[in-house]
Amino acid sequence: MYAYLRRASILNGSRLVSFLTTFRRKPNLPMRSLGRILQTIGLLILPFAIVSELIGRVGLGQSMLIALAGMIMFQMGVAMQKTSEG
Repeated sequence: MYAYLRRASILNGSRLVSFLTTFRRKPNLPMRSLGRILQTIGLLILPFAIVSELIGRVGLGQSMLIALAGMIMFQMGVAMQKTSEG
């Protein structure tokens, strides 16, 4: 592949530019935005779980499940953001 790029740049500079722009992957902005939103929601759920347990609304087990749901949402957001960037 590099040999082709070297030959293309020697032969014709515009061919190299067209080759690179054809195969360059553009970021998927809606998926990236959704990933960032999921990360933010996941980060906001964690303090909610802690405060809910401290004021006595939920037990420790339920608080841990809420925190786990927040962590899962955050990791899903990270995965979506990474796949959208290519």
